[in-house]
Amino acid sequence: MQGIYKNKLAEVSYEVIGKGLPVVFLHGYELNSNTTKYWFEPIYKTLKGFQRIYFDLPGMGKSKAGTELKNADDMREVIIDFINFIIPNQRFYLVGLSYGAYLGLGLLSKIPESVIRSLLVCPVIKADTKKRNLPAFRIAFKDDSFIKTLSKAEYDSIKTWMVIQNLETYNRYLKELVPALKSGQKAFQKDFMAYGYAFKDEDRIYKKSIDVPILFLCGKEDNCVGYQDTIDLSRNFSRTDVIILSEAGHNLPIEQRDKFEKIVQDWQS
Repeated sequence: MQGIYKNKLAEVSYEVIGKGLPVVFLHGYELNSNTTKYWFEPIYKTLKGFQRIYFDLPGMGKSKAGTELKNADDMREVIIDFINFIIPNQRFYLVGLSYGAYLGLGLLSKIPESVIRSLLVCPVIKADTKKRNLPAFRIAFKDDSFIKTLSKAEYDSIKTWMVIQNLETYNRYLKELVPALKSGQKAFQKDFMAYGYAFKDEDRIYKKSIDVPILFLCGKEDNCVGYQDTIDLSRNFSRTDVIILSEAGHNLPIEQRDKFEKIVQDWQS
């Protein structure tokens, strides 16, 4: 089932797949729900009894951000309104990736009673990039014979963040990330990143004890959001687990596909 949900702040494009317990997915910044489906649908097709709810965040993919949507607090309001529309009075599983995980933490602070448990992958913890504790970038594997087939521009597009550099990860990047990165309202995304990316009460959110089971999944070589901030934050919450995968960067589901899928299956079972 596909559709459009509208409220005073945005028009949200969504897709619902399957029946059963709801699972709500929040994708990363500048991406869209197609990326999330690429990474999760192969897993959920092997599981029974779950209704997957994919949607594009306002200003990304096919969703439209209105002129009144200014910051992460507004974004959270849209998400909560959408969830109340699509699965009224139902509890759900919450999955967030990168900035979607950041928004997910905002939801967990606001409506913890609605969330059964949450999986947050490569989460943004500190919205301010200057305050993030980041590891030094390291290439875990590089297929030199493949890299030689790329132009300088093609290699420049991956060389500072792709931890496993081979044909498979590059092709998945082209298929699963690039089209999504080209979608959405680019002027909105630029302004939102500059002026509205952070929650107004980010510090308060993190000081509040969230009594919801949370599994954090991080890449040890993630030089975009890091993993140390996640470890530090996890100590504030009572029911958290942290998994850090080596030889994985910010696009962990691409670089460590088998391990990622096994972890998700175990989390959801």
